[in-house]
Amino acid sequence: MMDERPILSGPAPKEPRPEKPLSAKPPRSVLRTALLIAGGGVGLVVVGAGALLFLVDPNAHRERIAAELQAATGRAVTLAGPISLSRSLSPALVVEGVTIANMPSGSRPQMASIGKLDVQVALLPLILNGRLEVERLTLAKADILLETDAKGQGNWVFAPEPSPAAAQGTPAPAASSSGGKSSGGLPILKDVLITDSRIVYRSGKTQQRLDLARLSFALPDGGKPVPVAVKAVLNDAPLDLSGEIGALASLMSAEGAYPVKLKGQVAGLDLDASGTLGLGKQQGQADGTLTVSGESLTALKKAAPGFGINAADWPEKLPKFSLTAQGALAGDKLTLTRAVLTTGKTEATATGTVGLSGPNFGLTLTARAPDLKSLLASLGRAESLAVPDAGASLTAKLSGSTTAPQLADLVLDWGATRVTGRAGADLGSRIPRVTADLASPEIDLSAFMGKPGAAPASGSSGGSAAPAKAGDDRVIPDMPLDLTAITQAPVEGDVKLAVARLKTGKAEVKDVSLAISLRNRQFTLRPLRLTAADGKLAADVVIEPSGKLWMTGEAAAVDTAQLSALLGEEPVLKTKADLSFKFSAEGKNLRALAASLDGSVGLATGPGQLVGSAAEALSSKWLTFLSLKPADVTQISCSVVRTQFVRGQGSVQQLALDTPGLTVRGSGGLSLASETLDLRFEPHLAEGNPAAAAAVPFHVRGSFGKPSVTPDAAATARTAVGIAQQLGVGGQKTQGALGIVGALLGQGSQGGAVPTAAVPCGQRVASTPTNTQVPAQPGQIPSQPIQPAQNDPAGAIKGLFKGLLGGSKQ
Repeated sequence: MMDERPILSGPAPKEPRPEKPLSAKPPRSVLRTALLIAGGGVGLVVVGAGALLFLVDPNAHRERIAAELQAATGRAVTLAGPISLSRSLSPALVVEGVTIANMPSGSRPQMASIGKLDVQVALLPLILNGRLEVERLTLAKADILLETDAKGQGNWVFAPEPSPAAAQGTPAPAASSSGGKSSGGLPILKDVLITDSRIVYRSGKTQQRLDLARLSFALPDGGKPVPVAVKAVLNDAPLDLSGEIGALASLMSAEGAYPVKLKGQVAGLDLDASGTLGLGKQQGQADGTLTVSGESLTALKKAAPGFGINAADWPEKLPKFSLTAQGALAGDKLTLTRAVLTTGKTEATATGTVGLSGPNFGLTLTARAPDLKSLLASLGRAESLAVPDAGASLTAKLSGSTTAPQLADLVLDWGATRVTGRAGADLGSRIPRVTADLASPEIDLSAFMGKPGAAPASGSSGGSAAPAKAGDDRVIPDMPLDLTAITQAPVEGDVKLAVARLKTGKAEVKDVSLAISLRNRQFTLRPLRLTAADGKLAADVVIEPSGKLWMTGEAAAVDTAQLSALLGEEPVLKTKADLSFKFSAEGKNLRALAASLDGSVGLATGPGQLVGSAAEALSSKWLTFLSLKPADVTQISCSVVRTQFVRGQGSVQQLALDTPGLTVRGSGGLSLASETLDLRFEPHLAEGNPAAAAAVPFHVRGSFGKPSVTPDAAATARTAVGIAQQLGVGGQKTQGALGIVGALLGQGSQGGAVPTAAVPCGQRVASTPTNTQVPAQPGQIPSQPIQPAQNDPAGAIKGLFKGLLGGSKQ
């Protein structure tokens, strides 16, 4: 802009002097004045707020307070009890009878009812910068239900009502994450305490109940982890835990992975857990490590039903154990990176997956017990078992479900024993059912049978025979054998087992093959095949629901000496034998079973030798009298015994014994009930024996344990008459009288000596008729045995019975 002043003019006026700029730093008096004004303003606000606290009666504003709470939560809130307010810079509000409505789809109207709510708030932070700092929050006698709806939405997620500004389209101011305010606009909770309260969590059909004696935690500023301590009872399981959980802001946002780290005791067991729990879209996911250790299971056993676990058969106490599991949960699938259970030197591991809906398994299991005997003893399960000292190991793949588990690729090693195969169970049916198909190259039972002569474990009575009474010479042991315990077992099943080599002490059984079935309370063992004592055995066994036993079988070329060793008895006969049997029996012990025996038993032997006590008993003076050497009778060419039984009473159908110097035919009967016998034997000396005429028939009577041998009186008289006639005793009249006596005694009916060298044993028995008798009846057999004489063949017969019937050694 041009200067419009005239060129010629008077003196120009003086320009005003510029003022000095104000200093950026005011004088002290000004600063003091500002501070006084600011302090006065704050004081005025505080005084005003305090005046309001003293002047306001909270009960008069009950409805307004409830409305504000409803606006903040989106749920109806009822304040039924009195409201009190303490006046101070940290005022405390106490409300009783508070209820908060549940979500519309909830299972009950109220989400929470609180007997007493006590909140103490710091006034200055609230007035100066709008920050809510809760000094103390206490809930007492609260009943809180946490549940999810069909969409998985939790009722703890609140939806605040929109503010009027938001309703008019004005955006609400964003919550600051700085300036000292808590993350996400949440208050700072310095001390939270919940006492005498119950929290129930319900998801679908599952429900967990938490009775809180005391729960304390704090919510620091800035979204920091929340320290927490709880003492409560979860489904009857007492717990006392402390640690820290994720920030409350993360929990309220209901999204992401929520960290948890707790340590303490649950149901009497030590627990240490760390990991994350999924919220929101990640709900149902978890990842972490859990360690449980302890020994007492009393509290856990009591609490197990609350978690849907049947713990009726659990022991009250276990040896000190520790279980550590690392894994992740996604939906209903639990993936175990590694789970390890240890107790002493025993360790079991599991890896794989577990489907929790069902549930179902896809696990690989391993277990190793260097000292299984000590482990079983610590469990109280080895009192009556002879457990080998050798270590054991197991590997298997577990599949199926809890009601139908399946084990595949099973390998069990225990000492020298190895078993492989597969097994499964059906636990969902009315009667549990077990199936298995197992094989083993070798099973060594000697390690399970205890040391020879070892006394049974204290208190065990399972299969032990009752102590023999004084003077009791019975051979069949009075061993309890209740077969209904098998048929009435609480399980059914089908089990197949093939064993290449089965060892029992010094004896050995080979090529064992069996199939066991238990269905409808009937036990079937069909077939049983094995090779024992160089012979082959085939048998079928059936036990009816009543306990009645049916057995059919045969054995070929069995070495009797090896068989005696297999049974733990002293051998009395060394030979090869064929055996056939078909019978039924019933009873609660071996004696009762024998007394009820119906059926037939047959035994045939080839060349062999009497040994042991039986051979010693035959080395007596009567051999010399009959012009026989011990080898003439101890060396056996063959023997045959066939007996028919009716209710324990046996009738001998065929009995023959052939030795180089002697052939014996027999008949008669025996009673398995009273263990007595009444047998008649007809000996025939070999042709050319000068004492052939002196071989008279004899009777064996008495008990199995103490049989007696007596000559047949009539046969002895006939023999005496015949000898006298041959020797020409007396004159003509005497000889005539002897002839008459001989005729009356039936002397002519007796044949001479039977040649033994050329005729096979079976043919001789068939061609030489025996003295047929009526089958023995209980009343016909003497109840009081006659004592045998010293050096008498009764000793041999006694030993034979004890060896064949399994009696104890004298």
